[in-house]
Amino acid sequence: MTKIFIVVLLIAVVIGCGFAATGEWPSTDGYFADPNRGCDNCVPFDFRWLQKENVLYSEKIRHIEIFLDPKAFNEANLKKLFGYLSSANPGPEGLTILVHTDWAQLGPAAPNCLGTGISEQPADPHEYDYLQATYWRRGQREYFRYSPKAKIDQSQFITVFIHQ
Repeated sequence: MTKIFIVVLLIAVVIGCGFAATGEWPSTDGYFADPNRGCDNCVPFDFRWLQKENVLYSEKIRHIEIFLDPKAFNEANLKKLFGYLSSANPGPEGLTILVHTDWAQLGPAAPNCLGTGISEQPADPHEYDYLQATYWRRGQREYFRYSPKAKIDQSQFITVFIHQ
């Protein structure tokens, strides 16, 4: 038992000495951890967002749902976010992205389950109480619609064409 303890202690000292000499912890692949390694395509965002769902509905349609900090909800940030998600998900040809800005829009969590929906139900009376946006990519055509403010219906949404 003492021999095992000494071996473990020696390994810890060797690793610690490597950190002290280089200032970096070794990674699991034997190289020292580099915060920029493996991040050639990283896109820095100056706002917070969270991908809630990314589902391949069929061989032609991918559906993504995003939660976006409402303070960051503006046309420029939406363009940046949609551009990133479109390039990160080049296939299939069809892509739909929904942006939510309030937890009430997300519904209850269902771990390990795909998104669900119920047909023939009355519309949500609070559907337009929040900022929201929807992006569509169908072939070469890309565009999104968003609410410039809360509590307006879709007739007042702004449409932005990226590629027509």
